Amino acid sequence: MSFTLDPQVAATLHAMAEQSGPLPAPPVGDIENRRADLNAMLEWANNGAQPIADQIKIVDHEVSAADGRTLLARWYQAPSSDSQASVLYLHEAA
Repeated sequence: MSFTLDPQVAATLHAMAEQSGPLPAPPVGDIENRRADLNAMLEWANNGAQPIADQIKIVDHEVSAADGRTLLARWYQAPSSDSQASVLYLHEAA
């Protein structure tokens, strides 16, 4: 079975690549620069490509993992929606 990329996802990835330009590959193990490059790309993807609507409530929480690391948990909620849909975003806090 071959992999087929959804056209909308492909268009979004193309727009992201155009926005950030070609990124030089940091050396293996260079976590600091990889994170900086990724954060710059995600800033545009999360806030520039499709800004979050004003009415969306965003609440951040810190969660302690079993290994002692702190994770950022972000909860997005529409204020007056009958929908049970939700998004939970987890990321290791810097």
